[in-house]
Amino acid sequence: MQTKKFSTVHLNNLTIDDLYSLNNSTIAYAAPVRKSIGELPKLALAQLETNNTAMGVQMNKSSKSALTAKLAEMDADCDDRFAEIKRNIITAVKGRDAEKRAAGEKLEILLSPYWDNNTKAMNTQIGVFNELFGKYNTNAQLKAQAVTIGISDMMAGLETANSAFEALYKTRNEEGAAVEGPSASSLKRASVQSY
Repeated sequence: MQTKKFSTVHLNNLTIDDLYSLNNSTIAYAAPVRKSIGELPKLALAQLETNNTAMGVQMNKSSKSALTAKLAEMDADCDDRFAEIKRNIITAVKGRDAEKRAAGEKLEILLSPYWDNNTKAMNTQIGVFNELFGKYNTNAQLKAQAVTIGISDMMAGLETANSAFEALYKTRNEEGAAVEGPSASSLKRASVQSY
């Protein structure tokens, strides 16, 4: 006879993904013996399946969106455009031309609070770029300095790309919000109790 040893599992400490996987494994292991177990275990297993399926449907709504791949592509485009602007500013600051160096230093001061914006979450990045362009577009001197070092078209391109990125981001969020039902995290408790 083979002896099995059981361990305590604290389900509340599991992530939603891990809980979902554990429940799926349990359901798969129980499937072959479903007919031979009693009525009460059958009901408990059915409840676990119901709760786990409901949680699975709501998991990662935004990543299942058809817009997610396009959104990631647009995010990478904005990051690349911003990196190009920063490279040109750094080149101007380190260059020999005094006029370009002075213009680059002023633009570097403008961009210093935003320098790592490309590493932020999408919604934060969009908002921070909007703030940056709010300052840039209202200051004629900054625009003239951008022309001096040759990045005015790059700035306009980034602003346009950021606006399109924002519109798509909002569309995807509205699409995700339109999916009926509670969030997966709100269904976690029922799934834990079913286990």
